[in-house]
Amino acid sequence: MDDSQAVDPRLRWWAAMKRAFHVPERESDGNAQAAIVRAVIRDSGGFFDIDEIVAGSAMVDATLDLASAGELDRLLTIDESLYPSGAMGGLDAAYNHARNLGWPDVTDQHTLLNLREVSDHLIGKVINSEREGPPRSP
Repeated sequence: MDDSQAVDPRLRWWAAMKRAFHVPERESDGNAQAAIVRAVIRDSGGFFDIDEIVAGSAMVDATLDLASAGELDRLLTIDESLYPSGAMGGLDAAYNHARNLGWPDVTDQHTLLNLREVSDHLIGKVINSEREGPPRSP
């Protein structure tokens, strides 16, 4: 692909997410998402009183939805003077979108805090992966 052809933002962020979780590039989307969701659940120690697969999938989908809409692009610029407020806005939006998709009826504060921390961690991993970019050939 030459520089004149735009890369689909969702595919760009999907590739970053797969790199963040060490999913092989050629893995099918379904298998890749399942592996990422399992890793999110494993890394978090699990969620309480909710369907872990639904919650993990909602976090993955919300992150991809917002990233492909350009909502997380400002998090890529470390030197941005408004980075803290931009970061919080992006993290808030992703968490709220994931909550609407995966756990709209949860009210337990401990569970919600756990889910927020996991959502923030997922986004951080994906942002770092996108900053680093794909591995370079020797």
